[in-house]
Formats: sequence, structure tokens, C-alpha cells
Amino acid sequence: MESEKKEQLLNRFSQYLDTIAEEDISVASDDTFGLHKELAGLKNEVHIESRQLKQALDDFRAVFATLEESNSQLGGQLEDARQREEFVKDRAVEPLLQSMLDLMDRMTEAAAAVPPRRTFFNLNYQKTLQQWISVQQEGVRMLSDRLDSITSRHGLERVTCLGQPFSSTVMEALDTESNADQPDGIVLAETRSGYLLHGKPLRLAEVIVNRK
Repeated sequence: MESEKKEQLLNRFSQYLDTIAEEDISVASDDTFGLHKELAGLKNEVHIESRQLKQALDDFRAVFATLEESNSQLGGQLEDARQREEFVKDRAVEPLLQSMLDLMDRMTEAAAAVPPRRTFFNLNYQKTLQQWISVQQEGVRMLSDRLDSITSRHGLERVTCLGQPFSSTVMEALDTESNADQPDGIVLAETRSGYLLHGKPLRLAEVIVNRK
């Protein structure tokens, strides 16, 4: 009887061990499958992100290449614009310089003129000298008129001051005088001419203004 009980206990214990082993194997199999599944998912995500990163790098290279090309084109356009500006400036100032050269030649000739000398045979020296001075004065006046003509063609205009009401826009009052025959605020004298360039003040005229 005791032998049979022992046998039954051994069989039951053996079955119990077999049951535990099968459960452990099942759990281990489930864990291994889940791990492989997670690894596969992670690998797929890494692959997708790698492709996205590669695409982003390619896009960046394309944008960078476009910027380099744009900068190169812009640099060339700026250089062309600078050269055109210099060309326009040279062409614009060339007529003025040509006219000024002609004026400088005439001034050089006038400066080289020698007044007549007093001699024993020159009985009318004073008259001759006065005539020479008059000719020189006329020459200076003609040079001044020529200069006004040249500058006016380039937009330079002399400000008319004498007998005009004082205007701080184009004039600067250096002093005041009192003249009962003239209205208050009228310009009595001009010590330095003022000029407008294309209608805008370039240099203020220096004047003396009437104050009663």
C-alpha cells in the first residue's frame, strides 16, 4: 500500500514538473517573439528616419547650391551696375570738363598778358595803360559770362539777391544796415554769390540786409 502511494506521489510530482517546464517554454517563446517584433519595428523606424535625413541633406545641398549661384549672379550684376554707373558719370561730366578746359585755356592766356611799358616814345602811356586795363576787364567779364553759360547748362543757377526780400532758404545774412529809402528786410548788398543746383540750394548767398 505504501508502495502504491509512493508511486502515485512520484507520478504526480513528475506531471507537475512537466507542466512547469511547458509553461516556462511557452513564456520564453512569447518573450522572444515580442523582442524580435520590437527589434523589427525599431529597425524599420531607423530605416525610415535615415531616408528622411538623406532627403533633408539632399534638399539642403540643393538650396545651398542655389544660394551660391544666386550670390554669384548678384555679385556679377553689382559689378556690372558699378561699371555702368562709372561710365554714366564719366559721360555726364565729360562735356563739362571739355568746356572747363576751354575756359582754362582762355584764363591762362589772360594771365600771361603783359601790360604796356612806359617808354620815352610812348607819350600817351596812361591812355595806353588804361586801354589795356579795360581790355583785361572785358576779358574777365567775358570769361565770367562763359563760365555762367557752362554751369547753367548743367543745372547751376545763380541766386538773385540784390533788391530782393531776405530768404534764409538761399541766403545768409552776414550783417545789417539801415537805409530809409529801402523796405525793411531787403537785401542791400551781396558779398558772395549763392547758387542753386537743379533748383535746390547748393551754396547760400552771403548778403547784407536792411534793418530800420
